[in-house]
Parts: sequence; structure tokens; C-alpha cells
Amino acid sequence: MARELPKGRALVIRGGLSPVIVKTPRAWRAPEYRAAKRHNQTIAAVIPAQAHRSIEAPIPVEPLPPAPDQQVLEPVGGQPNGDRPQPDGDYPWSTA
Repeated sequence: MARELPKGRALVIRGGLSPVIVKTPRAWRAPEYRAAKRHNQTIAAVIPAQAHRSIEAPIPVEPLPPAPDQQVLEPVGGQPNGDRPQPDGDYPWSTA
């Protein structure tokens, strides 16, 4: 187990594989960076992100009708008051 990575190295963790210590390239030694530095273009232009439109109220949504070839299934052994259990003991573990 390494306590500290050597200079110029990075720890690469890939899903399902063992972690690996790799040598990272020096960006400031790349010819593209050196050419940009000579022309004073090493700083990227910051462009603000476009604002998102906010929604004042939720949009009402109705359920989709079933497909013509699909049958509608009804629950078996439903509760007497619809889908919700009675508060006075409809659970198997409750005693009335």
C-alpha cells in the first residue's frame, strides 16, 4: 500500500480492475501548449452559461390510456377502503 504517489504519477481506478499507478504527461512540455503560450493564448475565454427558464407551477399530467391490445389488471384482495390499509388493524402484525 502506497502512502504517497511519486511525483508525476497518478492513480487510475477502473471499474472491476485493479488500481494502477501511471506516469502522467507534462502538459506544459506539449508543443501545442508552448505555441499557445508564445501567442498569449494559454488562458481560455470564459463564456457564461445560458440561463434556464423556471416553471412557476407544476404541469398537470394525466395517466396514459392502456394500449388496445393490453388488458387492464385489477388488484386481487384489495383493502375495504381502496388501496390503503385501515388504521385499526388491517396489518397481519396488528392486534385489534
